[in-house]
Amino acid sequence: MRKWEHGITIRERKPVEQTEASAIRSVSRALSLISLFTRDRQELALRELVELSGLPRTTVIRLVAALEDEGLLWAVGTNSYAVGPGLLRWADLAASAFRMPAEVREALVDLVSRVGETASIYIRDGERRVCIAFEECDQVLRHVAVLGREGPLWRGASGRVLLRDLEDDDLERMARRAPLEAGIDLADLKAWRASVADLGFSLTHNERRDGLSVAAVPLMNESGRAFAALSVAGPTGRVTSDRSDELRIALNQAKSVIDASPFARFGRLGGFVRH
Repeated sequence: MRKWEHGITIRERKPVEQTEASAIRSVSRALSLISLFTRDRQELALRELVELSGLPRTTVIRLVAALEDEGLLWAVGTNSYAVGPGLLRWADLAASAFRMPAEVREALVDLVSRVGETASIYIRDGERRVCIAFEECDQVLRHVAVLGREGPLWRGASGRVLLRDLEDDDLERMARRAPLEAGIDLADLKAWRASVADLGFSLTHNERRDGLSVAAVPLMNESGRAFAALSVAGPTGRVTSDRSDELRIALNQAKSVIDASPFARFGRLGGFVRH
């Protein structure tokens, strides 16, 4: 507050930079609330939104009200919410407008021809991975990828390689939020992170579903940090541990093309990566 000589008191204006920073922070926080909803958590109580986001209750209430006004969240019960119909327009727009660089598409096609299995790219969204591109193989029995399909980072090779550059705090939070039936603890997450950092590769069997095996490598942004995963997936009878070297070489050849493409810029800008 400032008091002028004639006795009138006025409120000082905040600097433009401070106002802009506050607005950007609010947008980021609102998006982080939406990202808490998953296929496994389609409804969340206000209490859960506060706990999972780590934001003050008053802030969450204010953000939820704003998101409701825009149709991005809606109330489904007493103090419970789900994603709103306003997101359908964004989803349709993204599906029609988002295009992978030609180099990436060609790398996926070449990878499928080399290993004979479905190839996919997943990007990290907080503690989840989301499929944003794929190329299916022509095998009768094959893994069928779905754009937008998500899963936890702690299940399957595609998620594990995205643990590579996470901090201990991130892993601790993930361990707390993993369902008890998953049997995941902090030691597991740290061991997987160390393995990916050492080998640059992961191969898992029967984790995402029985009979499915997945091999993956991390895709790096211009800062040298993993922001996406490149994977091949197929029946465990074909994607075997005996093929580990073959799969790693094929994945890394495709990775070198993708890391040098404009797609790496998406990682520099942050992609979906949120905490």
